[in-house]
Amino acid sequence: MEQPQVHRRALGKLVKVLLRGGGDIGAALDGTDQFLIESFTETRRPVLGICRGLQFLNVALGGNLYQDLEEQ
Repeated sequence: MEQPQVHRRALGKLVKVLLRGGGDIGAALDGTDQFLIESFTETRRPVLGICRGLQFLNVALGGNLYQDLEEQ
């Protein structure tokens, strides 16, 4: 995955990250969210997901997600 424009020094100073709610997975910010999840899990720092953020965290770590239950 291509690395988003995240300032390395700022990323190193963060101690935890909050993934916020929002639209469906597949949006423009997914690359940044994926990069943050990978960076934080590699360094064993806490990640908290709220609503869409929790769904994205699940998918990023290998879980499943049904975006439209009626279609499933």
